[in-house]
Amino acid sequence: MASLVEMQKMLDKLIHKSFDNFVNYKITAKKFDDTKKLMEKDLDINEILRKIEYYKEKQIELGKFKMPESNKVLAYNKLREQQKKYAELLKHVKENNSNKYLIELEKNFLKGKELFREDKIVLLARINKLLMSLKKKMGVAKYKQFISELYLNKLTDKTNTYTYTVKTIMKHLKSGLISYEASKKSKHLNNIKSRKDVMNRKTQMEIEIEMIKLKDVVKKFDKYEKLFIDKIKKIIDREDDDMMKQRLFQVVTINKRNKNGKVVKKEVVEVKPTEFKNFISSTNESSKYHKEIDKYKLILAELFEKDKSIRNRITKLKRMI
Repeated sequence: MASLVEMQKMLDKLIHKSFDNFVNYKITAKKFDDTKKLMEKDLDINEILRKIEYYKEKQIELGKFKMPESNKVLAYNKLREQQKKYAELLKHVKENNSNKYLIELEKNFLKGKELFREDKIVLLARINKLLMSLKKKMGVAKYKQFISELYLNKLTDKTNTYTYTVKTIMKHLKSGLISYEASKKSKHLNNIKSRKDVMNRKTQMEIEIEMIKLKDVVKKFDKYEKLFIDKIKKIIDREDDDMMKQRLFQVVTINKRNKNGKVVKKEVVEVKPTEFKNFISSTNESSKYHKEIDKYKLILAELFEKDKSIRNRITKLKRMI
């Protein structure tokens, strides 16, 4: 088994690979956005030709400036990239197929996003597996401290354009799983025939992502509700409060099959939903319950606002299709 130092080195390599994935995606997305905006300007041939000449002249002028060679190469590449964009645009404007090219441009970008997503899912799985091993090796307390410090670390690319914390990088990786689940219910890329199809697919993806977020909020609500009920039970048991126990809980008999398939009766303690709701809403309860009630109300209010916000966004998105 690898040592703690070796595992940390492996983690560092995976985080750097994840950072590269993030930066490459950002660069690809920017190129796509720039090209798309350029095509949507609907420029005529003369305007495009002027732009091509402009960037050619800028490249010649750049050679006369005194600056570090690395900076000059970077600046030259940017100018060259702009020239290539306009040259590509000119080609499609002359062929009168700009709209068709724009559809293909968007489809190719979406296919590229799928490849980035696949890499993210693989990287996240490897990192999570390594983190589990580190947790076992370090122990819970040291691991928490390690993660807290790790997430604050920042990585910067060679051009000093992109800087992200490890926390942001991990968030980027996790988004891959959400997008993957959302893509299962969205229109397949091969079936996209028009720009309307592209926009509808994008909207559908956003709806599915919001649905996944909503499911997570509902799950958290159920989790905290059960946790809260358990804490109230413990206070009741500690205080030996029989009156409150009878008021909030009831013994219910259910039928359950054992390993042999035989039906047996089993008694379980369940909360009384209406009484418990009244208990939470009341301001006249004993002070021994106030702390937990207030804590629960705060968490519930935050989750309720998230739930409301997500549902409103889903409604707006559905109107766009």
